[in-house]
Amino acid sequence: MVRNIVFDMGQVKPQPESYRRLCETFSLIPSECVFIDDATSNAEGAFFSGLQAIVFHGDVEELRAKLRELDVAI
Repeated sequence: MVRNIVFDMGQVKPQPESYRRLCETFSLIPSECVFIDDATSNAEGAFFSGLQAIVFHGDVEELRAKLRELDVAI
């Protein structure tokens, strides 16, 4: 079963607090994280919370290129 950790914490995307709590819960450094979502509003929420964000439009090659631009090893 897949769990939605942010929802379990009582938060909802794109509220900035949801991204901050996720990072705090898992001891993540926001600037070292990449958030990928198909909804622009969710990616914007992550971005304004200090995460790197990518809006996924269904093009895997485009996603790979954007990840490479962020120096993510894929």
